[in-house]
Amino acid sequence: YVKQLNERLNLGMDFSEIPVVLSKYYAYRGLYLSTSSRVEHKDFKLTPETLIIIKDKRKKQGKETYTNGNSFERDVNTETAVPGKNPGEWNFQEPVKKKILGVKTPHDGEGFISPDYSNYINEALGIHGANSFQVRLPFAKGMLHQVDVSGFIDEFSIKGKGDKQYLYEDAFGIERDLRKAHIFLSESMFKGKKWLEKHCKDSGIEDPMQYYCEMIEKFHHGFYVSGTNLPYGHSNYTHLSYQTINTLAFQLDQFERIIENHGKFIENPIEFLKGWDEIEKEDVVIEDNENSYRLANWKRAVLKNPNLSGDTYIKEQLENTQKGILSKIALGKILVEGQTRYLCRDLLPLLTDLLRDEVDINKHYLNFLYSRFYMPMGKDDGKEKIKLEFDKYYAFFRNPHLSRNEQYMMRAFVLPDSKENYEKAEYKDGIKSYEKYVKYVKLYDKYFGHLTGIVMVPRGSSLPLCLGGADFDGDLVSVVFNQDVVDAVKKGVYDEVTNPNNPKDYERKLPVIEIPSTEADEVFVPEYVEYDHIKNTFSNYIGRISNAAIGIGQVEYDRNRPYDATFDATKPTCEKCTLLTGLEIDAAKNGCHPNLDIILNNNNHFRSAYLDFQKQFKKLKEEKNFHLQNLSIKKTKTGSKEKQREVIEISAKNCDTKVKWYPAEAGNGTYINDLPKYFLSYYDVFKKKKTTTEKFELAQKPELTEKDKKVIEDFNTTCDGLFDLYSFYKNTFLQKLTNEKNKSYYAVENTEKLIMQRYDKDQVDEILFQILPEIKRKIESVIPDDSAMKDIRNRINS
Repeated sequence: YVKQLNERLNLGMDFSEIPVVLSKYYAYRGLYLSTSSRVEHKDFKLTPETLIIIKDKRKKQGKETYTNGNSFERDVNTETAVPGKNPGEWNFQEPVKKKILGVKTPHDGEGFISPDYSNYINEALGIHGANSFQVRLPFAKGMLHQVDVSGFIDEFSIKGKGDKQYLYEDAFGIERDLRKAHIFLSESMFKGKKWLEKHCKDSGIEDPMQYYCEMIEKFHHGFYVSGTNLPYGHSNYTHLSYQTINTLAFQLDQFERIIENHGKFIENPIEFLKGWDEIEKEDVVIEDNENSYRLANWKRAVLKNPNLSGDTYIKEQLENTQKGILSKIALGKILVEGQTRYLCRDLLPLLTDLLRDEVDINKHYLNFLYSRFYMPMGKDDGKEKIKLEFDKYYAFFRNPHLSRNEQYMMRAFVLPDSKENYEKAEYKDGIKSYEKYVKYVKLYDKYFGHLTGIVMVPRGSSLPLCLGGADFDGDLVSVVFNQDVVDAVKKGVYDEVTNPNNPKDYERKLPVIEIPSTEADEVFVPEYVEYDHIKNTFSNYIGRISNAAIGIGQVEYDRNRPYDATFDATKPTCEKCTLLTGLEIDAAKNGCHPNLDIILNNNNHFRSAYLDFQKQFKKLKEEKNFHLQNLSIKKTKTGSKEKQREVIEISAKNCDTKVKWYPAEAGNGTYINDLPKYFLSYYDVFKKKKTTTEKFELAQKPELTEKDKKVIEDFNTTCDGLFDLYSFYKNTFLQKLTNEKNKSYYAVENTEKLIMQRYDKDQVDEILFQILPEIKRKIESVIPDDSAMKDIRNRINS
């Protein structure tokens, strides 16, 4: 099957004649094999008219420029490494200040989808309200955001141009009519462009998109959705991971407030539930966890009527919520005010590039986001939600998180409380006129305000680079509103600026980590995949680097010592862990793993008391008999008489694992070492709260009409029938069937063979064609034709 499979994977293109970077070729041709949902809808069509590839670069006055113009961040401290003499060897370079931090493909991995096609996807997948989609196609991947492209062109095109204003030259140099387009992939999303162009040129095919769409139809490929915005933007809380806590420059009172806020939800889990949007429609997707779509009915019920918390089932669910929140402390996931969102670059410049002519919007609208982010929060429905404020900073994080260099803060692009407050503000990001600022906000709200699963950052911002080189094809980031966390970022990463003429009041003192790019040679595709490519794709040391960063951070970010950011090329630091992680991730593409001796060699005795505790606790939690309410906590002493240490041993009923924690280690290193202490204190709170529950009384029963009684009686009859059938099926039929199977290895496919072994040929025909059909008919005649019975009936017939 190899030849046929390759032909389908490669859309009929012959790669023995097309030079490729092998790692990219192997990754890109299997993109649509990701876990995803196929979109099947009669009106959703992939044609050269509906599917357009947007150029990453555009011609302007004879010169090629990037779609985001020249508005890049300036005077940015950066740190990187250069290749050494030996394979995998890297020499760490002293930070340098870059005058301009350019971005070659500012919209790497993002495009648009029309409202009509967005609705078709919702219908096809049986969901409601999704408007940002993580998508897969043959040789293509990224995020599509629902935007009214046609409405934007109508509003901002130069009038009097007629149909010409809708014509657009795509990435292949072919003019398309934007009125017919519904899916707009940026060139960087379309991974197979260069290969497709060469194949079509060699084959004499004029329109590569025509060929691409024909091959999709020929090989029955489709359009796939691997994620949507629906799980994001509905909660008032996000998590600080233990990796992030390890790097933050907290004061003790700040950290204690954060833990205390988390602990309140253990005492009162209904308050935690109030942090989620209460949605009436059953089909609206909402984050309950990363993979579920609906807020559970019991949660919606108890939010409407807190008295239901005494109900047996709901009481049990609330207790499970408490246990989950409590366990998060031990596992290093602390709830803070904020949200998780898809990272997105400013979409307005990409949208304006679809305009045929230069218009005033380029002059008036594209210079607003100097240092502010845009994060649509949805309509104000009267519910108490966390809100963005004009004059506050907000913190950004992404996992994995290894160093302070990966922290960023920025103000929000929102309206201030009043014109007076705006004009009083010292930092307006270059926009002096309040009226003009309001105009900008309204424009963004009009075209992007519904995208409540994204956070949009300035087109030239270094934020994506800071967050481990994040891109925009579905990377998730945490935007933290909690000001204790923001203050910790300010203290650890930024210097306060006293110059009143400076548009910023904080300047970044820690360098941005730039992951150096390593290029691989282009070759012709061999007949078989070499094992090294498989190994490099799936084998890496990222976990070990992360653990090393935790240990190094105990010294580098020790709360009891002043932080020293002096550069030393030979010293193991957390920022080197960030750089090496980026190189290790790239090894999946280029096969070149970095040398990790500087952080992993035997001379480094960095360890973390918390990681030891977490590893043991995870092992305990994974035991099948583990129940959080059955923990046993015992204090003992260990060591010699001269060097005795107090140790707390945590075990659980009928479990083998013993978790040991040494209280003396709290207060040292970084604040993650205090997490076991807080876990134990809140475990006491949980145990006490669990035993004190109020008596639950249902409201009085309503008076029933005769019609109501008839409905209930019919439902009762149906239930009785179902229970009777289940009883027969479980206690009689299944037992007899099991006995038969034990005697003769019965299976559906063996029925005919067993009959032929046991009976004469004349009897076999009678049994197969007369007796068995009659048995089926008799079974069906006594089972009601009720949807609840169908599955059972089918299994009995089998």
